[in-house]
Amino acid sequence: MLLLLATAACEAPKPGTDDGDLEHSGHPHRRHHTGHTGETTPPPPFDGPATLSAAGLYADLAGEVLVEGTIATTPRYPLWSDGADKRRWVHIPPGATVDTTDPDHWVFPEGTLAFKEFTKDGVRVETRRMEKRADGWTFVSYLWREDGTDADAVPDGVPDARGTSHDVPDQQVCALCHVGPADLLLGVDAIQLDEATQALLPLTAAVPATVPGDDGTREALGYLHGNCGSCHRAGALGGERSGLLLDVAVGLVDPAEAAALVTGLGKVARHVVGGTDVVVVPGDPAASQLWHRMGLRDLEAMPPRGTEVVDDAGMNVIGAWISALP
Repeated sequence: MLLLLATAACEAPKPGTDDGDLEHSGHPHRRHHTGHTGETTPPPPFDGPATLSAAGLYADLAGEVLVEGTIATTPRYPLWSDGADKRRWVHIPPGATVDTTDPDHWVFPEGTLAFKEFTKDGVRVETRRMEKRADGWTFVSYLWREDGTDADAVPDGVPDARGTSHDVPDQQVCALCHVGPADLLLGVDAIQLDEATQALLPLTAAVPATVPGDDGTREALGYLHGNCGSCHRAGALGGERSGLLLDVAVGLVDPAEAAALVTGLGKVARHVVGGTDVVVVPGDPAASQLWHRMGLRDLEAMPPRGTEVVDDAGMNVIGAWISALP
């Protein structure tokens, strides 16, 4: 999740500011959200399946046979996860539908399951699970056993799991990204899913959507949507606190009207970071705080969690886009 610029849930406290909503845990990308008041809000006790084999993804884990009705998804603009290989699945309960009446905010039925598997340096490390319940979403990760026979729930997370640099998040960290207006299921929306994948899902109506612009513009706006837009959107903490919106609206025709430009171009940032104080300076990536903070992995970095390695390819995409802005 690439969350750019200051937000309550996503930034280390700055001297003289009121942004002290994080406790630093000794690692710049392992932090604990403490809410607006500074009071820690622990997740509810874990009460889900203890093993992945019982979690609703596999009918036969050994043979990797999926539960009937489970759909593999591949987002057009995937989230950077330090080069980890990922697989993703969604399962909608039989007879239920995803309400796409608002094309920008899909609503998923109770009982929806979403899974994401992470393989780092050839090691299958974890599979994350989300479940939609009557009172909202629950989150847990399953750590794969060394023999690959199953994976076990680890609600408290595991740093540097299975001998890799990959951190398995705890439930509370999961909730920091998967929050926002309506029913935000990262990577499952009209911008991210092509029409062929949408046709496999029980939607009230398909929502064909593309990102406008030339190749460079489309790639940049899509990258921001997929890596930053979960927090930097209307109704989410990043959007509300900073005013910077980085998601792409369905139906956008003119890329000059993209939220990233309307809310970021020439806008003064909330803090001075590395000598930058403007979100996007046309023609000058190095002076643009949006681009600058992508290249950090310290207390000033964005994203503030979920990555310990700079996404050089992503920086190149955003840098080229900013350089081309008139």
